[in-house]
Amino acid sequence: MNQIKQGYKQTKVGIIPEDWEVVILNEGATFLDHKRKPLKDEDRQKIQGQYPYYGASGIIDYVNDYIFDEELILIGEDGANIIDRSSRLVFLANGKYWVNNHAHVLKAKPNFNNYFLCEFLESLKYDKYNTGTAQPKLNKEIVSNIPIIKPPLKEQEKIADILTTWDEAISNVELLILNYELRKKALMQKLLSGEVRFSGFSDEWEEVRIKDIFEITRGYVLAVTEMSQMQTEDYKYPVYSSQTKNNGLTGYYKDYLFENSITWTTDGANAGDVNLRKDKFYCTNVCGVLKSDKGYANQCIAEILNLVTKNYVSYVGNPKLMNNTMGGIKIKIPKSLPEQQKIAEVLSLADDEINLLKNSLVELKLQKKALMQKLLTGEVRVKV
Repeated sequence: MNQIKQGYKQTKVGIIPEDWEVVILNEGATFLDHKRKPLKDEDRQKIQGQYPYYGASGIIDYVNDYIFDEELILIGEDGANIIDRSSRLVFLANGKYWVNNHAHVLKAKPNFNNYFLCEFLESLKYDKYNTGTAQPKLNKEIVSNIPIIKPPLKEQEKIADILTTWDEAISNVELLILNYELRKKALMQKLLSGEVRFSGFSDEWEEVRIKDIFEITRGYVLAVTEMSQMQTEDYKYPVYSSQTKNNGLTGYYKDYLFENSITWTTDGANAGDVNLRKDKFYCTNVCGVLKSDKGYANQCIAEILNLVTKNYVSYVGNPKLMNNTMGGIKIKIPKSLPEQQKIAEVLSLADDEINLLKNSLVELKLQKKALMQKLLTGEVRVKV
C-alpha cells in the first residue's frame, strides 16, 4: 500500500488534501424539475427556433421557447454514452434553453462553484452507476448519492478559472477547424465542378465510369487481436476499416495489401464514404479498393467520387455499396491528369491545415485532462 503523504487523507473518492471534504452530490447541488417537451420526428424538420433544446448528450434541436435562463449543470439520464462515453454526458448550459426529460438538471448550492462541480462530474466514470438493463440509465436516486469532493469555495473558483483557460483555447481551435472545413467545402464546390479552373487548362471535362479507370477490389478480414494499436517498427502499416473516427484508422499491421489507392466503405452506417489512402496500407473486408497505375487514385478523383457515392448506397437492410455498383458509377473529371494533380495538391494542402489544427486540439484536450487529474485530486494545490 502506498504511503499517504503528509497533509493528505484516503477517502472513498481517493487521496485528497486533509482540508477537503467528501459529500454526496445532493449536498452540493439542487436537482431542478423541468417540463417534458417531446418532439416528433416530423417536427424536428420544421422547427427552426432560437433556443437550444438539450437532451441526454447535448443540443439536439432548437425550439421557440425556453424554461431556463441561467447557468446550470446537465447530466444525461440515459443512453449508450453512460457506458462508452461516445459523447459528452455532463455539460454546462448557459443562456436561455429547454431541457427534455432525458437529462438531470442541477444547480450548484452556494458552497459550490458551478463550473468546478461540472468539471468534477465530467471526470467521473458512470458505468458503475448504471441502473438500466436494455437501455443504460442513471436514475435520480443513484446520481444524488454520488460522492463528490468539496475543496474550499475560493479554491474551487481558482481551479475553475484555470480550466476555463484551457476550455477557451479548445473552443478557439474547434472554431478554427470549423472555419477551415467550411473554406475547404467552398473550395471543393468551385474546383470539383470546374467552375474555377487553373490557368493553362481549358479542355472540357469528361464523363467516365469507375470500372473503366480503376481496378476494383476489396480488403481482407483482419482480427483486432492481430493488430497493434501503436505504430512500431514491426507493425508499421496503417489498417483502415469502415469507421469514420480517426479517418478510419483502426490499428497497425506487419504487412500491407495496397499502396496509393482510394478506399470506400462497403457495408454499414458509413457505406459510401470515400478516402484517398497514401503510401502502403492494409484495409479490412468492409473496405472496397480502387487501384490505378495511371494516376487516377488521387485526391481530386476521391473527392469528386465522394460527392455522389451516397446516392448509390442500398438501404434495404444493412446499408451497402458493393463493387459492381461502384464500378457502374459515372463521374465527370478533368481530362488532363496534370489538372487533376493540381486540384489534388490544393485540396491536400487544405487537409494538411485542418489536420494540424486537429492535432493541436487533441494535444490541448490531453493537456486539460492531465491538468484536471492534478487539480481535481489536490495533487497540485492552487494559491488563493
